Amino acid sequence: MAAGQFVVGLQVGDFNVVSPILRLQLCVYMPQLLVGGLSTLSHSGDYPEKSSSSLLGRLHRLENPASGTSSFLIECTGYAPSLWSHVPTTADINLELRMVIDCDWKSGVCSFKYRDSQGHRCEVNGSAAHYINLNTMN
Repeated sequence: MAAGQFVVGLQVGDFNVVSPILRLQLCVYMPQLLVGGLSTLSHSGDYPEKSSSSLLGRLHRLENPASGTSSFLIECTGYAPSLWSHVPTTADINLELRMVIDCDWKSGVCSFKYRDSQGHRCEVNGSAAHYINLNTMN
């Protein structure tokens, strides 16, 4: 398990399936169990969409005494990027994320809610998440 502060890249979803792909670039601060970063949500299909979010959230350690394993629960709220500096409000929320990730940060399961370009609320549940090299993020 990593300690201190570190940056990790994660991808939720698979390009082989017609569903949104969520890419996360997270800065994790273990002493305070804080998470922040950026996300990019992209869609495949005839009308590809792409949206971004600034993420703020918390990290919770989950222990499984029966198996002796542990993992982390990440809960983040994404805010639409703004040209003007202001305090985000609930109207600015464009992503809500809950992810359980292994302590090695290599794989996990994620559910998230987002607003599409028409403002409709969409939800993805139980999608696989895996580590990605940040140098490959576009």
